[in-house]
Amino acid sequence: MRTCLLAFAMLGAILSLQAQSPDWSFGVNPLPVMESWYDFMPGGYNQLPVQIQAASVAGDNGVYIVCHAQLTVTSVRNIYLAYVWPNGDVEVFFAGMEDTRGGYPAMDIDPVTQDPLFVWHSDIDNDNDLETLAQYDRWHEYNQPGELSCAREILPPDGSETNGHWPGFFTGHAPSYNTDGKRRAYVFNRDYEGTGWPLNTMLYLGFADYDTADLEFCLIDDLDWLDWSYQPISQFEEWAADSLVVKVDFCEALARDSVLAISGYLHTIDDSLEDIDIPDLFVLWNDNYGEGEWELFITNSEQWFGNPDDHFFMAPYNSNHMSSSFDTESRLHMPLNFGFHVWSEGNIMLYSWFSYMRDVVFNHSDGTFAINNLWPQTEDGSPYMPGDEWGNPGIHYWPIYWYEWDESFHENSFKIASDPERSLLCAVWSDGTKARKWHHDDDPDYAEWENTPEIAVSVSSDNGDTWSEPILLNANETPELAGMIPCYVYPGDRIEYLGDGIGRVHLFFLDDHSYGSFARNGNGANMGGTLRYMALDIDFGNVSAGAELLPPPALSLGNHPNPFNPETTLAFSLPSAGKVELTIYNIRGERVRSILGGYRPAGRHSVTWGGDDDDGRPVASGVYFARLTSVGRTITRKLLLLK
Repeated sequence: MRTCLLAFAMLGAILSLQAQSPDWSFGVNPLPVMESWYDFMPGGYNQLPVQIQAASVAGDNGVYIVCHAQLTVTSVRNIYLAYVWPNGDVEVFFAGMEDTRGGYPAMDIDPVTQDPLFVWHSDIDNDNDLETLAQYDRWHEYNQPGELSCAREILPPDGSETNGHWPGFFTGHAPSYNTDGKRRAYVFNRDYEGTGWPLNTMLYLGFADYDTADLEFCLIDDLDWLDWSYQPISQFEEWAADSLVVKVDFCEALARDSVLAISGYLHTIDDSLEDIDIPDLFVLWNDNYGEGEWELFITNSEQWFGNPDDHFFMAPYNSNHMSSSFDTESRLHMPLNFGFHVWSEGNIMLYSWFSYMRDVVFNHSDGTFAINNLWPQTEDGSPYMPGDEWGNPGIHYWPIYWYEWDESFHENSFKIASDPERSLLCAVWSDGTKARKWHHDDDPDYAEWENTPEIAVSVSSDNGDTWSEPILLNANETPELAGMIPCYVYPGDRIEYLGDGIGRVHLFFLDDHSYGSFARNGNGANMGGTLRYMALDIDFGNVSAGAELLPPPALSLGNHPNPFNPETTLAFSLPSAGKVELTIYNIRGERVRSILGGYRPAGRHSVTWGGDDDDGRPVASGVYFARLTSVGRTITRKLLLLK
């Protein structure tokens, strides 16, 4: 395990003027999906339960939604799969296990068949240890939803029990995809030890390769025939043994080109200034399909400000229900809530009313972190902070739908989605600023917001370098949401590009029938709620301080240095995601080395060639040609190796 302690890279002077809220309209008005008496986090914690099928494979691209719900006041919470047809029809299918409580699902779409595969946790043997179960729907066989496999438990290799809290799930191309068409399914299995602080967190990764024939095996009665490999993520073992680390909050992301990333922040003992200086903002990076070692990148999250004697800083807090996503430049984005802290005489005070949304950006190419404003923003792009003078501390903001601070650990939710072929990003959260102004400040101007949270949607058209003012949707000002109490909002896994700068953002949320989660903490009345789906069509061409929508990069190939000895870096750009082949030929047209092949996302990529052939033998000095084939085109570049 390599550990890199990184300098904190701040992006400044980006905005030339204040960004505005983009133009938008309802692409799909709010539709009821199903009723539920369980009114808390219906789509899970750290992933996106809404997956959009690719029209190029599935025909009309429908929308799959996986959730947990409770059908009656006395029934058990269980797992359901919904499908939204392009015409707006909604079908819902039971996907759990009869009479067995299940929850917190995670889902991904198979990139070849467009079948949804999903996992969740349940105590199927009533021993108070949670198991991780897997299931999927056979869209590719029937061209319709509802042909579900049986739910099967996924176990560690030795058959031992682990607590499978809140599993994560992804599927993408396997290393052998180009030769046998196999894909790889990834399951992240959390295991927690203890009930208080410290709360030791262990994380296990399981992966298995499969092909389309496997999805038709034995009437799809189980997933046991897959050869699952399991391994602990050793960095979590190190943190569990560290007396300064009391909790780890994190989320996972997958780039289709074999990269897995785990990002988040550490809670550390913070009763002295020395402890504050412990690096806490991290990314664990694996670029080998989950195999082998994970590289740790870590830095300090604190943003200090004020006079030299003032111990004022902004840092993440109560951001444990977030997701992450890659942009077209392979940078990782993670939205977090940063709170205003004051360190004084060995104690830290949190002023929760000063909470501001940030976009944490990690760039693996140079190993740096950056933190961009999501909301509020500044005119020059510098980090938004409360005022330097304590008597004028800055504006109040509360990006959590429930107004009380003591519930914010459970009620926060920050999610992000991207367009895999363009520079579009979308951050979504449930906002309670106006409700808190009434409940916390007793401000009579906000009496009508007593039970009215908002959905906040902020977008970017430049890979998150700048963000728009959020679109705010609520029952008081949005006629389509009249009478609703929207909370726990999730975007679709990708922004669907409609052309002319318009991107469709798919949204799933709970319309609670009483403000506050009764199921989680007894807030509000025990009335349940309605799970709903809707879609916004947003003009991305008029966001991010007037920035124009960036087109996908053109297909290109270059290398540096040239001539070279002993190695050269081949850099290429893809206008869209797809299969890529990069091969080296000699001057006689004979293949020398297959550099790479397989699926790659749109954007810029690079790989190094060290002057060797497919058998690892060094080649002679002379002229060689690098040939890149993708998106139906081929580009060739001449290379000169001098020894």
